[in-house]
Amino acid sequence: MYTYAGIDLGFSGAIAVISSEGKVVDIQEIPTLKVIINKKERNAFDVSACSMLVFNLLSTCDMVFVEKVQPVMAKFGASSGASNFHLGYCLGMFQMAMETMKVRYELVKPKEWQKHFGIIRPKDDDKWNTKGAAYQVAKGLFPDAELTTKRGRVLDGRSDALLIAEYGKRKITGGCQGDM
Repeated sequence: MYTYAGIDLGFSGAIAVISSEGKVVDIQEIPTLKVIINKKERNAFDVSACSMLVFNLLSTCDMVFVEKVQPVMAKFGASSGASNFHLGYCLGMFQMAMETMKVRYELVKPKEWQKHFGIIRPKDDDKWNTKGAAYQVAKGLFPDAELTTKRGRVLDGRSDALLIAEYGKRKITGGCQGDM
């Protein structure tokens, strides 16, 4: 059985592993912890726990697909400097761990995997968000996956990670027409 992993980077990101048969093997949030900086509580990546995930989970995968970091535009509601820094930091942390463990991986542009699943932002709608559409597609492909909290809040990192893994699996096995 071959396994493929998808990584959606960021503080609300996740790692998903699927089998060649399309079954969910594992889904985990990217480990974070709270730190105090200038008397304020902030999120930080738990570098040690992330390294252990690469060692225990990703090192057994046949291929890992990681969402390529794209600059975050300030007009979409994020403080782009801090967001870009944290996304880049997260990518570098996983790349270093995977390189050290000799894990095979490939970077995938968000628009590439989103387009494959028909998740396309309308040109005239700056406020449209891919997260809801990704959740709907992931729920259809992986109906047994835990993609929401008990209260129904969508865990968007899980949906994205599953779709990134599925896209990568299809790319390798020939299920992506025109993408290879």
